[in-house]
Amino acid sequence: MEDTWPTLKNPPITEALLEVRFSLSDKVGLKQLEAFAQAEESAYPGKQPLYEQSVHAVFGKEDHSARSFVHPIGFRLQNSQGNRICQVRVDRISVSFLPPYDSWPALREATKEQYGRYRAMVPQDRIVRVGMRYINSFKLPDRDDIDLEQFLNTMPRLPKHVQLSEAVSGFETVIVMPLLDVGCTAIVRQKLVRSEDKKVLGPSLVLDIDVYHNALEGLEESDMWKKFDQMRNKRNAIFYGSVTEQALEPYK
Repeated sequence: MEDTWPTLKNPPITEALLEVRFSLSDKVGLKQLEAFAQAEESAYPGKQPLYEQSVHAVFGKEDHSARSFVHPIGFRLQNSQGNRICQVRVDRISVSFLPPYDSWPALREATKEQYGRYRAMVPQDRIVRVGMRYINSFKLPDRDDIDLEQFLNTMPRLPKHVQLSEAVSGFETVIVMPLLDVGCTAIVRQKLVRSEDKKVLGPSLVLDIDVYHNALEGLEESDMWKKFDQMRNKRNAIFYGSVTEQALEPYK
């Protein structure tokens, strides 16, 4: 049973993304992706090509050489408001919501619609991975003596020594969590950052939650949407378990 989570009026989400990956297939190429991009032009008029770089190195007794290759792999599509993105590649599709974030049902439905149109035009094989990523940014007070434990439940442990203070001006952590009951994995990144823009006062606490499910043997479409719902529940548990009520107060 899914837990009931509080709703924030102005969530600190800078990007929310759902992604579906497929096994590589010789049937899929840029031709189909180009056709899909053209079909979506009215909803996503902004189109940019996506590239992947590879390096081929040769090491011999007398000669060493390396060549760099750039391969087109898909397209990044953006709506006219600049707050919705759809990326299509030869092995995946993803849909992103940028601020202002709408809601989970809206993101889920938008992804489902884009996925359906994509599959109708791109002959993909089996689904091998589904993923969800939410990047949050909490604005903290502009002070040098911030007590981060007032905002974060998962502070990193500091070295203990009489010669060291407990002051922290920045940090970055990465935690990998197996979510065995739903067959998923979560990667939780936390970072305390300051903007290079002098007009932006105070640091920000970035909470980046990436949840995914690998299905090398394939995943049915009906099971895929159930899996997204399970991942969303775990994402919320990580989110609300990571930050304090004081951190959430400005966004309620």
